[in-house]
Amino acid sequence: MAMVADHLALRGNSAAELVNRTVDAGYLRRAPHPQDRRRVQLHLITQAEQDSDAHCRPQLADLSDLLQALTR
Repeated sequence: MAMVADHLALRGNSAAELVNRTVDAGYLRRAPHPQDRRRVQLHLITQAEQDSDAHCRPQLADLSDLLQALTR
């Protein structure tokens, strides 16, 4: 969890809660680390990728349009 916390600039307990909620929502799954039994790997569920892509794509298109208008 420390790597998640560091990467997202969160405290450890906040990162743990975020991961727990994301797992509970069905977007992540935990798996044992193949070499280190103390660690856990997090895997994004395919449906989560599709959902986030569908959600973000219109916003990214709007942002792209705005950036193009600003550079003209």
